Amino acid sequence: MQKFILFGSIVNFFTVILGGVLGGLCRKIKMPERLRTGVMSAMALCVMYIGIDGMIHFKYPEAGVNVILCIVSMAIGVLIGELLNIDKAMNSLGLKVQKKFGKGSTDNSFSDGLVSCTVIFCVGAMAIVGSIDSGISLDHDTILAKSLIDCITCFFMATTFGFGCALAAVPTFLYQGTVTVAAWAAGSGLESLMAGQLFGRTLNEMSLCGSIVIMAIGMNMLGFTKVRVANFLPALFMPILCELFLTLF
Repeated sequence: MQKFILFGSIVNFFTVILGGVLGGLCRKIKMPERLRTGVMSAMALCVMYIGIDGMIHFKYPEAGVNVILCIVSMAIGVLIGELLNIDKAMNSLGLKVQKKFGKGSTDNSFSDGLVSCTVIFCVGAMAIVGSIDSGISLDHDTILAKSLIDCITCFFMATTFGFGCALAAVPTFLYQGTVTVAAWAAGSGLESLMAGQLFGRTLNEMSLCGSIVIMAIGMNMLGFTKVRVANFLPALFMPILCELFLTLF
């Protein structure tokens, strides 16, 4: 079974669902608002830590990172995201599913959980590198390790946001599965690219942009900001285009 290129992505799909469902069930337990607020604050601080850690530790430290390019990528990416209004589309999807399965609940926690968990599970270096490893060499170790982390993260996020976190399994699978199949199709050419410094720097820049977005999620959870985080998603791919542009010109 592990020779199947999408094995890691499938495992990740089910671990996110498992964590989200278990966390959502725990959320159903009635507890004083003071305790619920305390748990949510703790989760927000943990999310912010994930963002800060991602800004400090890179997958390829020897490749370095172009901070200016990251700033440009964030600016262009957010502009595209706002024009497309991805956040509104994802929230609308979450609200539609909530109306169908949420038994009349009217708060936004379901869609907030979907958007927040989708961003957290997709922006990290493990999602990109693990998917590429699965596609090129059928090495699923990175994705399987990520699956365990995602399961635990989704559980605790779901204790705050509810079952919407489990729905993040779908976009996470689609994203990682697409990268895996693309890596499989690219074959040895992509493997050679991964050995180069350009790939490492681009991945570091993508991870830095993603870590900034994760920080925004934590600040949203604490009520400091109301950032439309899904509109930041195009920024994650801007370093690729920017590096290609600089290489050509």
